[in-house]
Amino acid sequence: MLVYSPKGLGTRGAASANVARAIKVDGLVGEPPQSACALVAKRLAERDEAQLLRALFDGAVLVPVPRSSLHREGSPWPGRSLCEAMHARGLGVSVVELLERRVAVRKAATAGRGMRPVADVHRSSLAVVRAVAIAGRRIVLVDDVVTTGAQLFGAAMAVWDALPGADVVGFAAVRTLSSEEVDDLLAPVVGTIELVGELRTHREP
Repeated sequence: MLVYSPKGLGTRGAASANVARAIKVDGLVGEPPQSACALVAKRLAERDEAQLLRALFDGAVLVPVPRSSLHREGSPWPGRSLCEAMHARGLGVSVVELLERRVAVRKAATAGRGMRPVADVHRSSLAVVRAVAIAGRRIVLVDDVVTTGAQLFGAAMAVWDALPGADVVGFAAVRTLSSEEVDDLLAPVVGTIELVGELRTHREP
């Protein structure tokens, strides 16, 4: 939906960093301050591409992707906030906390080069709960930021382990650009995440 470049400079680069940071902590943006997650849902419903996206979400169950740390009651969970805000805007039929993080993993944002958790690490750290609530519907995994796609792909693998053949797609509020400047914060795309070999994930675009 949005784009963010860690190396981006200038007004747009700074704005993208601020918005991405606010979404990651389920915080506020703008004047007057409003929920960053609610703003994403609002803009998502207003975009010209909404018809394409509605086809993706039509009849689907929204599933928040757990954070890398173990969840504590009352702590921010951007994926869940995004799901709730999107559902309130008519996207998806329900929100189900299908995935639970059982083992904390290293945060990708602070991991050194080559130290980011790969998809299989995410897969083995997640457990599927409340699977009965899915009832054969499409599952949209909702995350705050996608970089390599390892977390989203690992979450999908965990779902497929418990529900073989399930129709699983992913949605991220923010897509990280590796080295490009930010031309427009709002840049929704439909892309793919693929497993390359046994460890690496490749996201396109």
